[in-house]
Formats: sequence, C-alpha cells, structure tokens
Amino acid sequence: MGGVLMAHIRVCVRVSDPTGFTAHLTDLQMDLIVFGILLSVTFSTVQGVTPKCCVKTSKKFPVETLMTVSKYEIQTSNGVCAIDALVLYAKDKRYCATPKLERLLQFLLKLKMRQSLKNATAA
Repeated sequence: MGGVLMAHIRVCVRVSDPTGFTAHLTDLQMDLIVFGILLSVTFSTVQGVTPKCCVKTSKKFPVETLMTVSKYEIQTSNGVCAIDALVLYAKDKRYCATPKLERLLQFLLKLKMRQSLKNATAA
C-alpha cells in the first residue's frame, strides 16, 4: 500500500459548545486527529479485502454436486492462505476440495459442456 498522507494544519482551532466551554486544539492535536481518521480509513479498507481461505478440504463429493459446479479456483498455500485447495462454486455454495480432484472436475465440466451443446443443437 502507499505511504500515509499527513495533512499538517498550522492553525489553532477553537471549538466551543452551547454551554460556553471553549477548547483550543494545537497543531499536534490536529495532527493526531487527522492521523487517527486516516488510520481508521486504512483499516476499514484492508478488512474489506480479506480473502476467504479454505481451512480444510474434502476428498469425496457426490457426482451430482460436482456436476452442478459452475466454476472453480485454485487456492495455493504460498499466498495468504495456509493450505492448497480447490474452491468449487455450485448452486450459490462454496466447497473446499482437495486439489487432486481437479482432473476429475475438468473431465466432468467438459462432459457437461458437451451435453449442453448436444441439447442445443438437437432443439
């Protein structure tokens, strides 16, 4: 990420409330307020991109479930995630499978595509 942008304000800000209490904020206090705002924005931005990592994988899936997979992604352990996994997306659900299922999944996806092409040309 980029460096932190600090706004240096060279004024003494006078803040008062309805009771008549008046407070003067010095340059250092203003710097701390601006820094705090920037820090909170940075943390909220970083939290928004936290990846969903598989923490364990399954070796067995019903063929019916595998046939409903619309796409898959490969999760590697050399990134932010701790384990290698095959992330399957089927019917608005997310499954974590062992990477060894990738060949079977590729075969089933090709078979599914051929069947849909046959059905489209037959109609």
